[in-house]
Amino acid sequence: MITFIFFIVLLGTAKALSDLSQENVIWAKGASWKNKWKLDKDGELIEEFDTHWYYLWLYYPEHKERFPYSSTFLVTLTDSWHRIESLRFIACVGAIVNYDTIISLPLDIVMMWVIRTVAFSITYETTKRDLG
Repeated sequence: MITFIFFIVLLGTAKALSDLSQENVIWAKGASWKNKWKLDKDGELIEEFDTHWYYLWLYYPEHKERFPYSSTFLVTLTDSWHRIESLRFIACVGAIVNYDTIISLPLDIVMMWVIRTVAFSITYETTKRDLG
């Protein structure tokens, strides 16, 4: 049960950090898209004309990637927003895997929502107050 509650708290905290990143309060998501792509000397995107074998001809990026797969499944390595979203996914899976009925399913859902919302609110408000 403790592990389950930990993952619910982590889920709410990660959601708050994700929202703050999207609002450019922390980790400036608005500028981090550049981490996926190779830029020319003027800081402009470079168009991609080559097809790469490692995409098995299933995906054709419009711009030259900074490193292989940086615009697909390795995007988590490019910026904090994607890392936080990956953490949210892990927390969600962890909560599902560790769930065991505490009271009853309907009441447990309400309890999960309350715990997640409290974790979100505390993280969001304190971080925004301290940094914003």
